[in-house]
Amino acid sequence: MEIPVHEKIALRAHRLWEERGSPIGSSEEDWFRAEREMRTVKSDMQLQRDVSEELKWDPAVNAAQISGRSEGRRRDARRPR
Repeated sequence: MEIPVHEKIALRAHRLWEERGSPIGSSEEDWFRAEREMRTVKSDMQLQRDVSEELKWDPAVNAAQISGRSEGRRRDARRPR
């Protein structure tokens, strides 16, 4: 079962607060920082999903494209002599 985002933020904020020495009266600072971190992680994960979806990696096809080969032939084999 997935932990709700609100709880993840609360746990991270508490850890940040402890790392700062548990000062009194600054809980909002840690909460907002934890929220920013969660948004950044979520954005990065979404970007990775979008890119991988767009590319639809097929190792054989991509290796051929990178090396300049198509259908098993070398690029220079297609040039007129």
